[in-house]
Order: sequence, then structure tokens, then C-alpha cells
Amino acid sequence: MPSTRGYWETETRYLPVADVMSRNRLKDCRLMDDKELKKCGRGATDHWVEDSVGVVAIKWYDNKPVTLLSTFVGVDPTDSVRRWDKAKKEHVQVSRPSIVKEYNKFMGGVDLHDSLTALYKYPVRSKRWYIYIWYHTLTMVVVNAWLLYRRHCGQLGCSHLPLRKFQASAASCLTSAGKRARGRPSNTATLPSPAPVKWKKSPANDIGKDGVDHLPLWVVKRQRCKHCQGGFLSFVQCTKCDVHLCLNKDRNCFAPYHTPNNFPKLII
Repeated sequence: MPSTRGYWETETRYLPVADVMSRNRLKDCRLMDDKELKKCGRGATDHWVEDSVGVVAIKWYDNKPVTLLSTFVGVDPTDSVRRWDKAKKEHVQVSRPSIVKEYNKFMGGVDLHDSLTALYKYPVRSKRWYIYIWYHTLTMVVVNAWLLYRRHCGQLGCSHLPLRKFQASAASCLTSAGKRARGRPSNTATLPSPAPVKWKKSPANDIGKDGVDHLPLWVVKRQRCKHCQGGFLSFVQCTKCDVHLCLNKDRNCFAPYHTPNNFPKLII
């Protein structure tokens, strides 16, 4: 039957497998050619069974011919799927073999993963081939983490970050968490403070609760405290988180703000 007989005899003989196969790899498989199958109309099917290895090859015509091989599912039972007909400009019902249904059921996640990894690739150019493998592996890890994070947010009924922002947040946490500044700490109290902004975003939890390099700094311009509910103004700013916090004899928001238990949990 096919030129891949050895693969089907050794690797997948006792496994339920359904996969798309290129037609040129089935040299001795007697299936209708593309022109004959197209004349039969959309939804036409042809199949060939190889009893020696327990494999069935099925050729199905939808928009174009598709050849599939399986060890556990064949043509029957068939069902109908809704497709758009360009010539008639309307939706029509197309017959679909069972192998196509099973293949689509389990291939959705793979196709989704491939499309997500291709969205935001790292612009890396190197003469060393293994560098591309490393960055592709890193991209796959981030995409898998985002898919799991999105699933958990859906279970809890809360909104989730887009993939781009999730990727940027992960990069910021990995490069900043647990990182100490080099050299001796300089006295920046006499330096002019930057122009105040209307709103500052709180840092990621992995940065704010790592317990490293969170020092109070007295600045010229005061802003509202990021922790207390009263909205008090404070001159004290965290050197790492870049947020204002109350730190005086009446209120101490600096310590509880950097305590892990007081941070909202990020579900990943």
C-alpha cells in the first residue's frame, strides 16, 4: 500500500490514529484521482483498505481533495456539514465521512497553537541554527501558559489579558523579579523629580511582592496612596514599584502593600 508501511506496522499498529497524508506517499493505494473525484461533486468519497496492517485510506472532496489515513475509523457513519457554495451563493449541506469528524475534533488545539505562535515571533537573526529552536520553544511555552490562563479565567468568569499584553507582562516579571541594583545606592532626594502623571499602573505581583529592593524615597511632588482606601496624599514613593504609599506616624501602607497576602491573586 503506502510507502510508509513500516511506520504503520511498528509505531501505530495498536494505536488509534487518524492523520492527513500526502497523496504522493501512497504509491500503491488505488484511489480515484483528483479530476475524477471532482466530477462526482462536493462531498464525494473514495476509500481503500489495507488488511495486512489494518489501515484505511480515505479521499474526500470538499473545497479540494483531502487524503486521510486511520487505524480505527472509516467512512461510516457519515454526517452533513454546512458549507458555503460560491457558485450558488448560498449555504449547502455536504456529506462528511466519520474520519474527517474525528480528525477535526482533535486537531483544533494544534491548529490554534500554531496560529498563536505565529502571531508575535521574536525578531531574531542568527547564524547558529539552535538559537531559532530555543526561541521557538520559548514562544510555545508562553502560548501554552496563556491558553491555560485564559481557561482558568473563563472558569472563574473574569476577563483575561490578550496574548500580547500577557507576553509583555511575563517578560517584565522575568527580567525584574528578584533583581538588585548594581553599586551603592545613590542619594536621589536632591535630584529633580519627573513630571507627575495623572495615573500610574501598579506593578505586577511577581515584582511587588518579591521582597527585594523596595525602599521608601521622599520626593518633592506628592500623589495619592496606592494602598489605602481614603485616597490620602503622600510624599513617600517606593524606589522599585514607582508608586506612592503612606508612611508616617498615623498610617503605614508601605509594609502591607508589599506583603504577598495583600495582593490580588493572578490566575495563570
